[in-house]
Amino acid sequence: MISLLIDLLISSIFLIASGHHLLRFSGIKKKINSNEAGLFGLIFLGILSLIINFFIPLGKNINTIICLSILISFFIQNRNDFENVKKIVISSLKVTLIAFVFISFSKNFDPDAFLYHLPYTNLINEHKILPGSTLLHFRFGHTSIMQYVNAIFNNQIFGINGITIPISLIFSFFFIFLLEEIFKILKNKDSFNLYSFYIILAFIFLCLRMNRYSDYGNDHPSTIFFIYFTSIFIKNFKYFDLDFKKYLSIVASFIFTLKIFYFIPLILCAYLWLSKINLKIINIANSISVLLLISWFFKNILVSGCIIYPASFTCINNLPWYDLSKNYFVNANQISLESEAWAKNWNTHRKKEINLSEDINKDNSQRNYIENFLWLKEWSNIHGKHIIKKITPFLILILILFLISRKETKVSKFKDIKLFIFLFSINLFGLTLWFLKFPIMRYGLAYIFIQIFLISFIFFRNRGLTNIRFILIISLVILISKNLIRIYNNFDYNLYPEIQNKSEYSEVKKNDFYIFYTKKGTCSYNKSPCTNYGQNIKNIDIKSYLNYKYIAL
Repeated sequence: MISLLIDLLISSIFLIASGHHLLRFSGIKKKINSNEAGLFGLIFLGILSLIINFFIPLGKNINTIICLSILISFFIQNRNDFENVKKIVISSLKVTLIAFVFISFSKNFDPDAFLYHLPYTNLINEHKILPGSTLLHFRFGHTSIMQYVNAIFNNQIFGINGITIPISLIFSFFFIFLLEEIFKILKNKDSFNLYSFYIILAFIFLCLRMNRYSDYGNDHPSTIFFIYFTSIFIKNFKYFDLDFKKYLSIVASFIFTLKIFYFIPLILCAYLWLSKINLKIINIANSISVLLLISWFFKNILVSGCIIYPASFTCINNLPWYDLSKNYFVNANQISLESEAWAKNWNTHRKKEINLSEDINKDNSQRNYIENFLWLKEWSNIHGKHIIKKITPFLILILILFLISRKETKVSKFKDIKLFIFLFSINLFGLTLWFLKFPIMRYGLAYIFIQIFLISFIFFRNRGLTNIRFILIISLVILISKNLIRIYNNFDYNLYPEIQNKSEYSEVKKNDFYIFYTKKGTCSYNKSPCTNYGQNIKNIDIKSYLNYKYIAL
């Protein structure tokens, strides 16, 4: 337990130092607290690890040099500012305690973590970028930049278990950020405004819906960053200065690399910059944002042959690792069709077809299911009900909050009407697109939360904050109790989330390059490169270009 506490403490200081480095490099003079610096530090490490992996593997020694360089340079820069260092250490201790409760004896995000999150992180640690990786496992085409952030935590300080740490720190930094903002709101005793209400609901939502490490994977980190981005956007909408725009541009670009479906922050940033066009749009921060996006798109092309996989219109057909055959398992059109169909509960519809002895080709079945909106009824009866079940506790607490909050005697003018309409419209657009394409709850959780918040605010805007503490305490009790119960029930588990399983591995050697596969089970974090689709290996070859190996058909 002591080792985990030490790892979390050093990691939180490492992230805070990284965040301050990125602020300095990007020329942003915006003052942020340690929790925001920690979140911003994840962006810095994501950019750094992504670019480095184009040239070399992110091995333990390289990662150790990066970690020590960032920490040492930060303390040298602050050697004469003892108070600042003291504040950072105190903040890191708070984050460490929260993260410890959140991560200890937790399970990993099963099955996705073992299917492709961990195998791709393993690939980053052991190899520089491997073009054509999706020919081994199609899910390597839609990984998140979180795999790169996780990979850089596998160093000589934290060891292999370090790759499980960043997710716990994302939760902890954001949790304390929201808590400190709530203390400010309660201290000022203001009436409800858009920002204060947003922060309160975000805290309740985090405690109720995002309270388990095992639920995070790639989706919840993107949701947290989206919610964080929106809080800054709401708070500063009336007086956005240059530094806020720069800051949001970098955050928005990072969110997109976490989950491409969360493109709305990029649109909001474009609105901020293009509403008053001038030469100030050309700056270091925007250059870093563009560099991140270009690097991410280039990585996608190298890995999958597509700028955004599996959107076939973004693919480059003449690359040796892009599959044009519709019969092959990683064809972009096939993966796009299957992914959308499965997101809309086609699997249960297919079972009904088979029971009725309907001899329908799988592709035709999926296409007919989607195009003729047969999925609406199926989805509503299965995943739609699941979503309602999951958000009902959140809605109940909002209702209780409404009933116990005090109505203001004087009806105030709707001060944020322009911002409200703007956010409502653009978020509804994102929510609608999510619903029509990939209506899985975790894919669009941020859209769902923001829409609930906006609708709720219509009823709350003339109410006071008098009895808000009761709801906040209930939320906090739910969060703490769920994690303490998990620790009690899982006390015989590993202290760190598991990253390896007991699968049996086989290997194939092609052109002096070993590829591993599992006949049963998933690859997890063990041997690399690895796939649980052994049949794919028969159709590929390993070729060389300059100092790079790549997978080709």
